[in-house]
Amino acid sequence: MNKGYSILGWNHPGFGCSTGAPYPLQEENAIDCVMRFAIDYLTFPEEQIILYGWSIGGYTATWAAMNYPSIQSLVLDATFDDVLPLAIMTMSSSLEGLVRNIIRDHFNLNIAEQLNRYNGTVLLIRRTEDEVVCTPSGNSLSGNRGNMLLTKFLIRRYPELFAENSECAALLARFLSADISTRKSIIETLNVDEKQCLNFVAKDIEKNNGIINYPSMLGQDCDSKIKQQIILFLATMYMKDQPSSHCTPLAVDLFQPGWNPTTAMSITE
Repeated sequence: MNKGYSILGWNHPGFGCSTGAPYPLQEENAIDCVMRFAIDYLTFPEEQIILYGWSIGGYTATWAAMNYPSIQSLVLDATFDDVLPLAIMTMSSSLEGLVRNIIRDHFNLNIAEQLNRYNGTVLLIRRTEDEVVCTPSGNSLSGNRGNMLLTKFLIRRYPELFAENSECAALLARFLSADISTRKSIIETLNVDEKQCLNFVAKDIEKNNGIINYPSMLGQDCDSKIKQQIILFLATMYMKDQPSSHCTPLAVDLFQPGWNPTTAMSITE
């Protein structure tokens, strides 16, 4: 509200004044009703809607995004790629098979899978001291499931950057596991140049007559070093950090639509 946005909030089924129970199908039906209410009754243009999902709310936010692909953007805050690793971690190892079957059959909250069915603007926000969405439990950066969400997202959108090159995936994992000073050092060591990376993005879009297509061919003709530079650049554009725990309110300045790759074309002109 401090930024001038109109806000439509809702309670999950079984919470607040909402009836029902928070099972995946009921969650999907609920967010679909919210979207239809916003578009049909409140007359919000779909193209101006920003979906914000915090924590487990990333499931309904990504479901809505893939079913309403014309939204302005999707913001995922303190969420995870897949609930299964988190569920396995909380139970005895002897029950892993049972947990795996129950989750996949009844509570398959695979946020990364749904995110990868949406091709629009995305912003991921990671809580650097998150104590909830980490495996193993704790608040280490290396175990934050937001890392895997970003990794799966980048691999799907920009597969050529990772093709036949395990070094790129390893570099991304090391970068996301590092503290601020170490990340800066990695960027400096690899000579990541923002303007050069934007040029590569712009040229890739120009090849498609100004239209963004995913999976993108970005990096197809680049050597390993250039690919690594672009990957780190994209990681900093798509994910922003908030130095806080899981439940701390989001800083106002971090609530933004996120980076739209088409802006690279105007910046590089």
